[in-house]
Amino acid sequence: MRPVKPAKAQTFTPDKDAQSASSTASRCPLCGGDNNCYVAMGRNPSDCWCMTQSISSAAREKAGDGSRCLCPGCGATTAP
Repeated sequence: MRPVKPAKAQTFTPDKDAQSASSTASRCPLCGGDNNCYVAMGRNPSDCWCMTQSISSAAREKAGDGSRCLCPGCGATTAP
């Protein structure tokens, strides 16, 4: 009778698409910097910077479809 090899322990590795989506969600679509998005961080959205700061309509237009949050610098009303 042949000895049975023990099964290799499997480690959990998050799906690459999930990792990519998470890192994309935390990046500003204009500058690529960290957007400090509380939703992307899993925190209370009402505490996010964007709830107390006016966001430039020009920056919103540049950002496109709104699927990703702007960073505070790009969202500022004085942003170029």
